[in-house]
Amino acid sequence: MYGLRRIVEPSVLAVSLDDLKSHLRPPDGEDDHQIYKVLAPAAIAAAERRTGRQFINSTWEFSLDRFPQNCEPIELPISPATGVVAVSYTSTDGDSGAVNVESLRVDVAREPATVRPAHGESWPATRAGDPVVVQFTAGYGEAAEDVPSDIRAAILLIVERDYEPPTATASLNALNNSIDSLLEGNSVGDDYIAYAK
Repeated sequence: MYGLRRIVEPSVLAVSLDDLKSHLRPPDGEDDHQIYKVLAPAAIAAAERRTGRQFINSTWEFSLDRFPQNCEPIELPISPATGVVAVSYTSTDGDSGAVNVESLRVDVAREPATVRPAHGESWPATRAGDPVVVQFTAGYGEAAEDVPSDIRAAILLIVERDYEPPTATASLNALNNSIDSLLEGNSVGDDYIAYAK
């Protein structure tokens, strides 16, 4: 069994209000609240679930039933992972334990990123029924400009679709196809998308 939750939220949205206004061209005086506080966060969340990615830096907590066997790696379910903050567990005698993060081999260059014990080391034994918890950071950076442009374009199209839905089915299908093609190349994989739902 796996559990995944974001424990530190991003400090900004993955698209700026200026980009949203430029793309949507709302009437002067229209309240930005619906666009920036409702539609944009919903579009970003949908795109992150679809791709298995975290766009703006944040911290996640990933829970597993136990450590992998035979020093196999733990694969982090959100990309791009940037580092491991902590790994905690309950030992077989019931004490809380923590793996020395400095001694882990963390490979963030691959997707999904992996975490494994140092050479010659193994994962500690854990008490059955208590989770292993990995806290890790993920994201492209601290600003919307750090997010790849095709992802930002997809978010803008999702907001457009939800802000002013096309009236013709063909137009809606074309818009959805554009969104799909922009996000498709950024998907980490279906196995990991399910964790973020």
